[in-house]
Amino acid sequence: MALFRRSTPEPAPSLAGQPDAEDKPDRLRRHASEAVTTINRASGELPTYSCVQALHLVDLLTEVIDLSDTRALDIHAAITVRRTLSEYLPDTIAAFRKIPATARHEARPSGRTPVTALEESLSAMQQAARETLLAAQNHDVDALMTQGAFLTTKFSRSDLDL
Repeated sequence: MALFRRSTPEPAPSLAGQPDAEDKPDRLRRHASEAVTTINRASGELPTYSCVQALHLVDLLTEVIDLSDTRALDIHAAITVRRTLSEYLPDTIAAFRKIPATARHEARPSGRTPVTALEESLSAMQQAARETLLAAQNHDVDALMTQGAFLTTKFSRSDLDL
């Protein structure tokens, strides 16, 4: 009767909790370098303030990446860094560059100009980067506090000692 059984493929091993190759620090640093190159190439078309904002954003995200020198990044932090550097920032710059230079300062029906929209988008990404950096730093502080509490409990005298 084995002739009529359908073979079922083995389920793929679960990769939950394992970092994606794209989220490893060396790859994230490469994304940061590529983002700086993108910003520099677009600098002639971007408003000066927006270039500064974009470079500051990369600096913030690089600080997050640098935290991985002591311990692996939280998966949420790694994904935020990767996607901001490889998708959100380059896509925002590319979208702005597609707008004719003559239309970049013209108010749209919303009352905002493309320059204003670019600055707001970069500000939003900066805020997310700051929050990610703070969360990663707080995770390190929380880990240190937990370790300190453990060591205090472990090596302090117990009330049961005679």
